[in-house]
Amino acid sequence: MPMPPNDKRRPRATRPRGAQERLAFPEGPVTELRGLDSNGARHLLTIGGVDGVVSAEILGEFKLAVGRVFDAHAAQALTSAAHRLQVFDLAVSLLSVRARSARELGLALRRRGARDDETRAAMTRLVELRLVDDAAYARNVARTKAVAGGMSKRRLQQELARRGVAAELARAAVGDVLEDVGLDEFESALVVARKRVRSLGTLDGPVMRRRLYAFLARRGYESSVITRAMAVALGGEADAQADD
Repeated sequence: MPMPPNDKRRPRATRPRGAQERLAFPEGPVTELRGLDSNGARHLLTIGGVDGVVSAEILGEFKLAVGRVFDAHAAQALTSAAHRLQVFDLAVSLLSVRARSARELGLALRRRGARDDETRAAMTRLVELRLVDDAAYARNVARTKAVAGGMSKRRLQQELARRGVAAELARAAVGDVLEDVGLDEFESALVVARKRVRSLGTLDGPVMRRRLYAFLARRGYESSVITRAMAVALGGEADAQADD
């Protein structure tokens, strides 16, 4: 038998929507308001059959309570505030997956449907909270790529530019990191070359040299640095084989 109309249950929102899921609160009274987490940071709000997630700040700003009636103007203002919260929560979720520059994060939010004003509001708040800090982000990326990835100074700056870091911040971050880890271009290239030589050990001399040169060039090292690093790395490899 078909289910009686009054037994049909409306799905309930249990977590914030993504930015692309646009809600619109209608006129009418608040029919439900309940917490979604233990610290009271997020609440489920229902007006006229429409569910949305609001923050403790929105709760106070709009004096939300069950029975409070919203006219069209107030409902629109509440909707805008809920949209800004959606975008902020989405940004925090994206940052929990991996760190991003301000430009990377802004583009990711817009791809997911956030409007420009919502994105700007979220970014402003994230910068205030130091959850977005391009200078710190640039230093972390530069350190990882310099130490583990063996990238040259030029290649590091290119990588940071690709990630949306301003040129001035990128130059400062790369300079600071290279000074901190105590690596110059030649030393960095030599470390990378020696590791690569071990993986190319089964190749004959000319093939090994071509591949090693191309490998170092892709990491942005200058020709003169590559030549010096290869001479030391290959010479050291030959000496080691002779000792064996």
